[in-house]
Amino acid sequence: LEAIRWWGFHGANSGGASFDNFVVMLDGVVQAGALSVTGAFGDVDEYTLDIADVVLAASTLSISNDSGGVEWFWQSATASGNPDAPDATDVAFSLIGRDGSVSVSEPRGMALALCALAALGLARRYV
Repeated sequence: LEAIRWWGFHGANSGGASFDNFVVMLDGVVQAGALSVTGAFGDVDEYTLDIADVVLAASTLSISNDSGGVEWFWQSATASGNPDAPDATDVAFSLIGRDGSVSVSEPRGMALALCALAALGLARRYV
C-alpha cells in the first residue's frame, strides 16, 4: 500500500479546508503521511494521503474528519471526471499500491544461473 485516496466536499456551514483534521487508520493504527488535495469535480475534492509503503495486511480502514469546525461529506468518485479515479461510480475511497506477488530474483540466484549457462557453453565447446 502506497497511498489512500478519498473524495468529499465541505458543507455550507463548514469552516472550510483550513479546519480539516483527517484521521486515517488501518486496523486502528493511525497512518501518517503527506496529504494532498486537488479540486477534482467542481466542489468535490480529491484527497490523497501518501504513506510509507507497507504490505497491506489490515482488515479495516477508517477515515474521519474529526474537526468540530468542519461540515464535511463523503462523495463517490466518478471515472468520467478524473482519469485517476477508480472505474466505478460508487467508490468513496481507494487504496493505491502495487501487486506484491511479483517476484524478483536474488542477485546470487541470477549469478549462479549465469555461471551455469557459461559452464554449459564451455562444456559444449569442448565436446
